[in-house]
Amino acid sequence: MDNNDLLEPLKLYNSRLKQEFHDNADKYYEELAAKAQVDKNLNALTCDKLYEMQAKLEKFKNKRAGKKTLLVVSIIFSIIGFIAGIITLIVGIGSKSDKKFIPIIIGIVLILGCIAWFVSVLVFIRPKIKDLDKVIAEENKKVEAQKNEAINQMAPLNDLFDWGIPAQLVNKTTPLIQMDKTFNPLRFQQLHDKYDFGENDDEDVSSVFVQSGHILGNPFLIERNYVMEMVDHVYTGSITITWTETVHDDKGSHTVTRSQVLTAEVIKPRPEYFYDTWLVYGNDAASKLKFSRQPSNANSMSDKEIEKYTRSFEKELDKMHEKALKKNKNFTPLGNTEFEALFHALDRDNEVEFRLLFTPLAQKSMLDIIKSKKPYGDDFIFEKNKCLNYIKSKHSQTISYDGDPRNYVHFDIRKSKEKFMNYMDNYFQGFFYDLAPLLSVPLYQQHKAVEFIYKDTFKRNVTSYETEVMANRFERDAFMPENCDTNLILKSCAVRKAGGADIVDITSHGFHSIPHTTFVTKWGRDGRAHQVPVTWYEFDPVSKHTPIQIQPVEDNRDIYSKNLSRASEYINAKSLNGGIIMQRGIFSSILTDEKSGWNAEELNKILSHKEE
Repeated sequence: MDNNDLLEPLKLYNSRLKQEFHDNADKYYEELAAKAQVDKNLNALTCDKLYEMQAKLEKFKNKRAGKKTLLVVSIIFSIIGFIAGIITLIVGIGSKSDKKFIPIIIGIVLILGCIAWFVSVLVFIRPKIKDLDKVIAEENKKVEAQKNEAINQMAPLNDLFDWGIPAQLVNKTTPLIQMDKTFNPLRFQQLHDKYDFGENDDEDVSSVFVQSGHILGNPFLIERNYVMEMVDHVYTGSITITWTETVHDDKGSHTVTRSQVLTAEVIKPRPEYFYDTWLVYGNDAASKLKFSRQPSNANSMSDKEIEKYTRSFEKELDKMHEKALKKNKNFTPLGNTEFEALFHALDRDNEVEFRLLFTPLAQKSMLDIIKSKKPYGDDFIFEKNKCLNYIKSKHSQTISYDGDPRNYVHFDIRKSKEKFMNYMDNYFQGFFYDLAPLLSVPLYQQHKAVEFIYKDTFKRNVTSYETEVMANRFERDAFMPENCDTNLILKSCAVRKAGGADIVDITSHGFHSIPHTTFVTKWGRDGRAHQVPVTWYEFDPVSKHTPIQIQPVEDNRDIYSKNLSRASEYINAKSLNGGIIMQRGIFSSILTDEKSGWNAEELNKILSHKEE
């Protein structure tokens, strides 16, 4: 594959890459299964038997539920019948009628019948429920034992699943697109020093996932952030007022009671939290250009509707051009009105560089993406700020890019394979469609990045981005400030290097909610002013500092899981305070204080230990 293959990304994806990636994923899974020496046939038999046992157990549970329902209903009707019998008996006894013996007999029959029914229910149904309880307990044990057998059969394979599998498959499928193992200090320095990519120092944004890589040396980064935003929230309160009025009608004068619900509002700021996923791409081409575009509605339009929209938009373009000429501004529409209408990057500030990027081939490829109906249609924001390009798509807000093996670990190899393939296919599809707008630009693919000369000293072994990702993997309780009533934003600050590890201070930011009541004056239809109470909350910032140690490691998840107990013993002796996290080649633990910690080289030896 050469870089020209990427110039029509949708065509390339549908004709080659989609199937190649799927085949590579299938082959990768089969190789792992062979390495793990999982007996597929035996596991299938074990799981089929498990499903039969689960179905049998479910029948017993349903039977028990039916008996339980019958018991409850019988008891309820017995009680109702017993009470009805007593009432009927009392009525009959107190009656002066010659036929009072009839309700007396009915009452006695009801009472005796309900007692008999109640006793029979307790004697016959309740023991059956207890017997079913014993059967269900025994069947549960058998099911658990059978499931554990299946889990043990799949354990060698499940241990081989690692966080970096999707990235490895992308690298194999598209050699021109290369994914990094982690977003390391080298890649960050390239993005920062050469393309002016910033440090993640916004206290309202915390990194929960990052994946870096490059296309022909031009770096990119997928970043998923957890964001806090203060927004105006409408708090409401209400009261009901009543008053009397004198009404005159054909019946004379009389008073009536009226009522009205008075509602009041108070608008106050409160924090809201959400996830936000972006693709950032650095490229020196058109380094002075800025523009932005938002998703069009083109993928939901027919060809005739697009044609009609384009014709109407042409008039708007002409007006914009005329205004630009009068104000001596640099805006000249392209000859392709359909592209102008649907791509809609009308805030561009450099016409020459815009044309260098969006050649006729680029316009065609971009329109193919915008007008595509499947799988996502036009769901992407595209912003360019000099050397940095930002893509934000609707589909990537819900796709998991972290490669967490829990997405496909299973005790049944057939379901494991199915989940694995679905995850990988969705991963590659979502990722490639985010790259597609960038791949559509020929100048980006023709522009091979000049070799970047890295400095040989770094303040950290692990970037602040990856550090925050790791911190967000721990249980929230470890970072929870006192009196915090909201979610948390975790921010990292390097304390010091400790050999191959970093000691980092994690500051958790949250809020303590303080209730207030404001009385709002509202006029009622009674002609009077009323004070309506509205309860609202003031959010007072709270924070907590928690030290962690973090370091890159060379082993994989398989070796790590085998050495976990030895690593835990070592870390515990060095002031562990809240568990161990390892993913994507990074190891981290919470410390009791900044002075405690472990020796990075010793830990690496423990983690990479292989049994003789």
